[in-house]
Amino acid sequence: MYTPPMNAEKTLRALTKEREKFTQSDKVKMQKLVDDLVEMGEYPNDVITKLRSGMTPLTMVEGWGANWHKYTGTLNCPHCNADLRDLKTGPPFKREIAIYDMYADRTTHFQCPDCKQSIARTQ
Repeated sequence: MYTPPMNAEKTLRALTKEREKFTQSDKVKMQKLVDDLVEMGEYPNDVITKLRSGMTPLTMVEGWGANWHKYTGTLNCPHCNADLRDLKTGPPFKREIAIYDMYADRTTHFQCPDCKQSIARTQ
């Protein structure tokens, strides 16, 4: 039986919930939700065509979450106003350089690729 697609926000929430099941997630259900989001235009074709070879909207969901198609965090350098989005590759990829602290075992801050100034983490 065919069920019409939900609105985009409800579909994104349903996809997030299914993804959170990790190894128990239903890949068929996830693919259907992804297909619905593509049909609704939530996952735009111009973003999909920029995906790296072998990547699909479903693999992006599995790796980055249901909102992979949206840029998050700081989008412009607070020092030189450089655009930090990777417009060639598309979301969620950005140009900022992660500065990793091995002892803290985490990214502590970012660096602008243009002016090399430090950018605080926003998340």
